[in-house]
Amino acid sequence: MFELSTNPYYSFVQAIRNFYILSNEEEDYLLAILTYIVGKVMVCSTYVIVAVTVLNNRSMEIKFYSIINQLDEYMRQKQLPLNLRDRIKNYYNFKFQHKYFNSDRIYEMLPDKLKKEINIHECKNLIKNVSLFAHLTEHQTSTVVEMLTPEIFLPKDTIIQAGSPGDCMYFISSGTVAVFTHSGKEICHLEDGAYFGEISLVLQSSPYRCATIVAIEITHVYMLKKKDFNRCLLRNPKVMRRVIRVAHRRFNEIREQEAKFKKMLFEKIHGGADDLPSTQ
Repeated sequence: MFELSTNPYYSFVQAIRNFYILSNEEEDYLLAILTYIVGKVMVCSTYVIVAVTVLNNRSMEIKFYSIINQLDEYMRQKQLPLNLRDRIKNYYNFKFQHKYFNSDRIYEMLPDKLKKEINIHECKNLIKNVSLFAHLTEHQTSTVVEMLTPEIFLPKDTIIQAGSPGDCMYFISSGTVAVFTHSGKEICHLEDGAYFGEISLVLQSSPYRCATIVAIEITHVYMLKKKDFNRCLLRNPKVMRRVIRVAHRRFNEIREQEAKFKKMLFEKIHGGADDLPSTQ
């Protein structure tokens, strides 16, 4: 045993083996340290990303409430009535969702192609819900969307007044509106995906509004002007036939409801037919 351990060849082999064992242990040790460092860096990066996101959101919220504070001061200085102040603040809350950013400036800096894609994305629910768009080609839909103007109406806002000239139509993105005859008879409610105001655009016999439309809740609509309507939709016979058919049906229903309501009011004020004086 002693001879084997003092054998120069054996000692050399043992030394090489010990070197590789030590080297493997060092590699494992270095790999463990490196893995630990990488893990720490990833954890710290995650914390930094979360912190930046929270700070950005908080920054937008701070800007929003700063604007609201300025708005409060403005309304106090103008001595606006409380109900009007509430309506104005409701508008700001709905429009900005408690986070303020300069959307107009951001939008204007984008190229036209990206603007079109944003418009399509913003109106995707509208395009999906409005039955008219199902009969348009992709190009026609894109053209119509470019012509739409977004508007927000608060509860009790009059969107269309009966008797006024008809120069546009509306598509409801979200919200609910009530339809009234000229004399104030409520006919129905229209909700997401519905459209209105088309009667005076397609029926030559009724160039003026035949109904009053009032927002029941905060309502987000898209307006299409008459000239853009003629430019975009008149070229599609299938769509126009559908619009004209719906317009005729609505016009006849409004006229019928108006006649019934006027008769009811007359009888209520002057009494029934039996109470009228005899002409004999």
